[in-house]
Amino acid sequence: MEKLAPKKMQEAIALTGSYHDQRSRALKAAIRTFQLNPDVTAALGRELAVASEAASLLPQIDPESNFERMLLYVGGHRVFPMDEGVGRALRRLGYDEAPESELEQTVDAYRRTCTYLTHHAAATCTDKDPHCGVCPLKDDCPYAGGS
Repeated sequence: MEKLAPKKMQEAIALTGSYHDQRSRALKAAIRTFQLNPDVTAALGRELAVASEAASLLPQIDPESNFERMLLYVGGHRVFPMDEGVGRALRRLGYDEAPESELEQTVDAYRRTCTYLTHHAAATCTDKDPHCGVCPLKDDCPYAGGS
């Protein structure tokens, strides 16, 4: 990407929607990071301590959720990202923390569960107006009046 003409990069960024300047700065910072640390991608797949250090080098990574998402989806580590939406959905389902003991102990199971809960929190189990009437989990959800 560092060889991409500035005009082409601007055209690509424009396709992503609003916040053009912020996205452009983030992309340029990422390019610099990968130039200075060419082995960062490979390091994300190494043992968790090395992967965590590599992820901390990446710009724009929110330590509370995106950091763990990077480790899960890119590095293949069994970590469970707990952003605000996922945490809200889990609390409403009666969990105080990620239900790791109930998950199949595979990276794929963690990825599928995280992906589902992220979408569920954004589309159904919203903060101010949850759609409990159409929720596929309502029978098991104390918040919705289930079990």
